[in-house]
Amino acid sequence: MKLLSLFYSNEASDEIKKLEKLSLVVFVSLSSVIVIASILLAVLIEREMIITPCVMAGVIGSATAALLSALQRRASGWELEDGSKDPASSDGTVDGRDERFSLRMAPYFLFRPFLGIIGGLIVYYGSDFLITPEDINKGINFKTLIFFSLLAGLFAKTMIEILKGIFKAIFGRG
Repeated sequence: MKLLSLFYSNEASDEIKKLEKLSLVVFVSLSSVIVIASILLAVLIEREMIITPCVMAGVIGSATAALLSALQRRASGWELEDGSKDPASSDGTVDGRDERFSLRMAPYFLFRPFLGIIGGLIVYYGSDFLITPEDINKGINFKTLIFFSLLAGLFAKTMIEILKGIFKAIFGRG
């Protein structure tokens, strides 16, 4: 119990104490997703499956990006329900960052790993169009797909925003 007290403020308001606990739930949940998906990925690679490991690598990448974002926001402080920020600063930033951990962002962090599924699927199905038989002879293989799926998961949020922009440019709506 003493170890957990290292993560909590003794003199914080009730709302900040609630955010501290919520941030730990988010950190533990995302870390668990990363560990479990990594174990599943190793098992699936051993079984020489292709599409599911791409999806798992995407989930690992996206969960890692979510965990890093949540940790950075936690380090910057809190955004309270009324919109105020703690710690407060004259320009509204901490170390040049305006983003703080908040109650509204917690569900986003917990569901962000699912964006990695999209990244893994795009890499898997996109490889049919991008990888030729000559590329396979040159050494582009299953591990390459896993690597790009991991990257697609890490940047899934950015990738989705780019795809939305392309869709809007082509079809005129977003």
